[in-house]
Amino acid sequence: MPRISLRGGANPALVAHVMVLLVAVVPGAMATSVRSVYLITTAHIDPFLAGSFNYASTLLGITFVYYAARGHLDRLNPVVVSVLASVCALAASLCVLSALYSPLFLVGATVFNALAQVGGSSIFLYDERYGPRGDADTGLYRTRLLLSVAWIVAPPLSFVLFWIGGFPAVVAATALFGAVSSTAMIMVSRTRSPSTGSGPGQAKPASGGKEGGLGFWPIFAIMVATACANVLHSTNMPLYLIQVQHAPTFWPGLIMGAAAFVEVVVIALLPRLTKATSDAAVLWSGLVLGIVYFALLSVVHEPQIILACQVLYGAHFAATTVVCLPMLRRALAGGTGSLAAQFNNASRIGGLTASALFAVLATPLGFYWILTKLCLGVLLAALGLGVVRRIVTRRRAVEA
Repeated sequence: MPRISLRGGANPALVAHVMVLLVAVVPGAMATSVRSVYLITTAHIDPFLAGSFNYASTLLGITFVYYAARGHLDRLNPVVVSVLASVCALAASLCVLSALYSPLFLVGATVFNALAQVGGSSIFLYDERYGPRGDADTGLYRTRLLLSVAWIVAPPLSFVLFWIGGFPAVVAATALFGAVSSTAMIMVSRTRSPSTGSGPGQAKPASGGKEGGLGFWPIFAIMVATACANVLHSTNMPLYLIQVQHAPTFWPGLIMGAAAFVEVVVIALLPRLTKATSDAAVLWSGLVLGIVYFALLSVVHEPQIILACQVLYGAHFAATTVVCLPMLRRALAGGTGSLAAQFNNASRIGGLTASALFAVLATPLGFYWILTKLCLGVLLAALGLGVVRRIVTRRRAVEA
């Protein structure tokens, strides 16, 4: 039975590999965490312009990743892609830093940040080719677990550095992490031969087996819906706690940290859960947990109870977003690089949709109730889509 093990005594090669991946994914999360804060508070960039920069770079990044997902990324060396992505991420941070002198530097930051987003997909491919040999799905879970760990480590670290030395300290840390990860990847690639991996066309198509016969687009739509609900919630909930409930400012961080901790635990258990049941069963359970969570938030208002409910939310987010990776692999005629690119694009499209919905619906009065109901409706729609798709697939199978 495949397991995710991080114990050095048991497998030092796996621990070394995990540390290389973690160092590679932390810099992007660090820069993202404080970038908008720096632009608005230090560089005195208009909030609308700062938001437009994030929106434009994400849209351009989706375009770059989309073309990378069309089989191109599977043919490239993940080490080269990761190193170039680190260079682009550093260039984007330097452009953001230079926005203190002219907002025109944000044009360069937009392009470089979009190019750097391709590197997030190459991490999955690097893990497949240079990581410990084993079950392919376990490799996906391991890499996705590290992305969650990075978002637990990076925000506190980046804000501490920002508090101590401003955004230049964050840029210096980004450069250091990028140099270390790039050097480690190059050394590994020279001392270890890569596995053949899953090139274009080698992934198994959806066949109505463990993935439940959903197919690519329903799975992609479920991932977009989950990402949309997550971004809406992570934007809406802190404002509600601070502005409406007048909770101390540490409460949103505490609640998000609790959800992230539960998410990491559930991701670590997912290989066993999917082995005991199926990917589809875990996905449906995750969607139901999210529906129950947002239904409770419609009637629960105390921060302490919301904190306790993060058990539901962390489990929901881990189950729905992570288990879609192996399901998407079986539904996608491409390799791991294309798979990771589609996964990242689903997250970004969901985030952009949520940002637009928040801008339209977030009003001084009643925004919490409206957006919470919207999150509930989005997950209900995702669950309904999956159910309808399975019914249609089974009917076609019977008729055939």
